Amino acid sequence: MKTLLFLALLTTQVQAQNVILAHFDPFDGASFNNSETVAKAVAGGLKNKGIKVKVCALKTSFKKAYAAFDKCLKEAGPTDLAIGIGETGCQLKAEFVGRNLDKTYGPDNDGENRDNTPIVAGAQSHLSLRYPLPQMYCGLSKSERSQILLSNNAGSFVCNNVAYQMRYHHPDKMIGFIHVPSHNCKNLKESNKQNVPLIEKMILKGLLTQDNNVFLPHASNSEEIPMTKNEIKNAQNSFKDACYQEFYKTIKAVDGRRLWPF
Repeated sequence: MKTLLFLALLTTQVQAQNVILAHFDPFDGASFNNSETVAKAVAGGLKNKGIKVKVCALKTSFKKAYAAFDKCLKEAGPTDLAIGIGETGCQLKAEFVGRNLDKTYGPDNDGENRDNTPIVAGAQSHLSLRYPLPQMYCGLSKSERSQILLSNNAGSFVCNNVAYQMRYHHPDKMIGFIHVPSHNCKNLKESNKQNVPLIEKMILKGLLTQDNNVFLPHASNSEEIPMTKNEIKNAQNSFKDACYQEFYKTIKAVDGRRLWPF
């Protein structure tokens, strides 16, 4: 009887959650953007579990993308978790840093190029994306964790621009960013079949986590994922939990020798 009551309460808690998933449109002549494919599939899975999901389409445009995400966030009302989804490379990447820099290696969909341009003049060079990524990561099995790269480099194109601005302009919101494999990767259907339930599982864990201790961002606190070598080392040493130790051992500092490759 107690088990049934717990499950009923858990179901009620899940159904109360509100999520935003944002994706981008095709660019550079592609026929589709895989971020849209993944976002819509993840949204479908979450809705089947009683989550309220708003899917937002963003233009691959420096001038238009953040404005569209901002409008979507405001129109949605109270939101428990917002995740931007973009495409790059051929590996699943969970981002935890936004960099205050636009640099293009080809124009956006409006034909605009940017050359080492600050996103917000005078603002911090790096911002930690405040969402429950450690808890989301540790909600996965060890084999599932091996399939995702914890990245401190969201690039310098429109994805990073949106991630940085969302963190800068909405410091109180739970907003993260995930990169999925690009439209032109081999075996894309198979990788999407693997990644969609993995992302869905991470989001569910992010919604339901009760971990709100130091170094664990949560809606009930103001914690951020640390970004410097010393802060990350202190975080790793603060945990007895093996997975949280793994998380902070795995991530790379922004003041280290290198960033993760884009």
